[in-house]
Amino acid sequence: MGCEQIRIGRCTRAVAKAWWVVGAIGLLSCAHSASSWPPSYILQTEFPDHYEILVLAAGYWGEPLLAAGDSLHMQVRHDVCHNDACTGSVDALRGVEWSAGPATRASITNEGWLRALRAGDIWVRARHGDTVLTRKLHVWPPIARLAWTDIPDVVRIGDTLNLRVAALDSTGRLVVYLPNSAVAQHSGGAATSRAPAVELVDIQAPNVTRVHVVRSGTVLIVARLAHRADALDFHVTP
Repeated sequence: MGCEQIRIGRCTRAVAKAWWVVGAIGLLSCAHSASSWPPSYILQTEFPDHYEILVLAAGYWGEPLLAAGDSLHMQVRHDVCHNDACTGSVDALRGVEWSAGPATRASITNEGWLRALRAGDIWVRARHGDTVLTRKLHVWPPIARLAWTDIPDVVRIGDTLNLRVAALDSTGRLVVYLPNSAVAQHSGGAATSRAPAVELVDIQAPNVTRVHVVRSGTVLIVARLAHRADALDFHVTP
């Protein structure tokens, strides 16, 4: 995939800041290959006093995760950033032309609703004027429910937990362990970046959620995959 697939107007230099994806900084020229930053679903363009980012994603932050039979609402986010402080409109970019394939595995509506028809690799593409963003996704086999694993009976201050979320089929067999991006922490019913009693630390494997317990209290960690959810609710003892 060449530079022409992620062009806004003329082929300007894009600064390869990993932003919230990996948090690293580099430089991208139009001569770089598709494996360079940014990937084909992110376009960052520099201006004299700011930079702008377009991201093809599910919602604002979401990494698109889905199994056969699932639907996700894809969007193109447009953020304007000054000194790494970014703001975006509440609504996603309007007037996007959508396509997805291969046709045997995926379809998408004019409103951006992506439907996974069967397991396997798929792609979704958003076109807005001269800009084209393309994202490759993998669809898992049908998943019936989620279940947390490796849960200790007692959790105390100072403990470090290595948790996983199993995605199971209708017979209870394991399909896949979900990646960390499927997990969100909650406190008092509102989503937060960290729960009061725990911290996310040292994630060394993509499907292990490692949490460090720092104080007593009740912790609610929710795993989500499309319409499915499984909550891990535990109390930390002193």
